[in-house]
Amino acid sequence: MEFEEYGSLLLFHLPPTLQHLRARNFHTPFGPNHLRFLPPSLKTLHLYGELGDVLPIEALMDAFPRELTSLHLNAAFSVSKPLLGSLPRSLLELDVHASKDVPIEILDVLPRGLKSLNLHRNLVPSSRPSTEELPPKLPPKLTRATLPSVWNSTGWSSDIPKGLTSLTTSSMQPIHSDVVLRWGSHLTSLTISRSSLSYAHSSSSSSSSSSSPSPSSLSVENHLNSIILNILPRTLTVLSCPYTFLGVQMCPIQSLRWPPKLIELALFQAHRAPLEFFHTFPQSLRCLYLGDTQYHGEFVAMLPRRLAWLQLKTPIHSEYLQDLPPHLLALVASVLSPTTDALEDLPKSLRYLHTPNLQIEFSTQVHSSLAPSIISIEQLRSRR
Repeated sequence: MEFEEYGSLLLFHLPPTLQHLRARNFHTPFGPNHLRFLPPSLKTLHLYGELGDVLPIEALMDAFPRELTSLHLNAAFSVSKPLLGSLPRSLLELDVHASKDVPIEILDVLPRGLKSLNLHRNLVPSSRPSTEELPPKLPPKLTRATLPSVWNSTGWSSDIPKGLTSLTTSSMQPIHSDVVLRWGSHLTSLTISRSSLSYAHSSSSSSSSSSSPSPSSLSVENHLNSIILNILPRTLTVLSCPYTFLGVQMCPIQSLRWPPKLIELALFQAHRAPLEFFHTFPQSLRCLYLGDTQYHGEFVAMLPRRLAWLQLKTPIHSEYLQDLPPHLLALVASVLSPTTDALEDLPKSLRYLHTPNLQIEFSTQVHSSLAPSIISIEQLRSRR
């Protein structure tokens, strides 16, 4: 059951056998007393709105439905240890958008059986000096997690569960290669937010704790094995990150090693990437998002030929449309400035075309120039 707008009093009249509830934009504060009126059989609870800040532990004890497996809290409220300590042990998925940073002590009371944890606020460490800070203990069965930047430190990154396959994180500081090595070798999906800054070399101690070459190896080989791109888990199939996170700015292009099974790649802030960098993308890619570059389509001929979905934030000029991958099904181009004749060079396989800034008037001639296979054209017809 899903409500878009409602008052919290409506919760008093829900069917007792209800199992799934998604409630958005409720008008009155939602407090612990309301929890007691939720159907006891509830499995999924997603709340979006205003929660009361004062949640005494006495009112929270056993207040959540005890069979709850999925809980999303996206509201103006403060996360507290009593609040999360009252969560049912049956919980498998927790998604928290709080109004303030949350104390790191909450990790001690999270259900240990959690498989998915999304924390969208930074954690506030305790007042002890950082040198004495113990790594936070995440639930050991996690397979998917969105974690604040605190896990990008050398010490805390080692506590990430070994079974994690999907990780989303961010950082306002460079992420060291020894941190990436501690994220685990079984990741299939990795997302680094655009706030992450440029690559930083690993510390001198990291080379001995990883599978880098022996000390007798040439120094250049040690450098190449500390490049973030080259040490990413070989199991990755999805990667989303800024170009600078890869740490490839100062290395020979021919030395780059992408994860061999990569299917989806989103690369932001690529305006510093040299042209030959685009030739290194793995042929396994099927979906590619490319942010700002210094080019206007010169790289298109270098892209993997089996791409099915391509989104470009960077402008693309007419003369490069003929170089698009021949089996492309979807093209999303932020700025497209073709001639009418050049539109005939779009791949004949194209089914979906979206270009919000088409630098040409849409006309009958333009329509006839498009491939007949296109069944969806957004932002084009409106220009008639």
